[in-house]
Amino acid sequence: MTNKPLICCVIFLLSGVFSLNAQRKINFQYDASGNRIERTIYLPTANSINQALISDFAEFKVDKIVARDIKIYPNPTKGQLRVDISGLEFSSKDFIAIYSIQGSLLARISPVQSSNYINLESQSPGVYLMVINLDEETVKWKIVKQ
Repeated sequence: MTNKPLICCVIFLLSGVFSLNAQRKINFQYDASGNRIERTIYLPTANSINQALISDFAEFKVDKIVARDIKIYPNPTKGQLRVDISGLEFSSKDFIAIYSIQGSLLARISPVQSSNYINLESQSPGVYLMVINLDEETVKWKIVKQ
């Protein structure tokens, strides 16, 4: 009787290992202030199970969504924030939105361009949430206004 829970745990863990080949794995790295500085997505491929697709650069934050690089800088910002998106194709459903910590929509850009400027000069210093939606995939960034 005492081995039954152990056997169930082993079967559960092994099922997760064998199903890992068909799933993507996402790792996040954060700085001391809690800002996400890197997101790495590992996808299964024919040559290797884990292939890093997303990296980060020191000068600006880089993310990748739907095979497009997204650069967000400067963060922290004093007011003007720039969002560059490579390989952008027009879609009326794409948008960039800035929300307060309370959830209020402060700014929305649609249609999205390859270079987008967001003015946060009128906002109080603090932390804001930026949501980027491209081709029905979404990434979220913490934006710090000084």
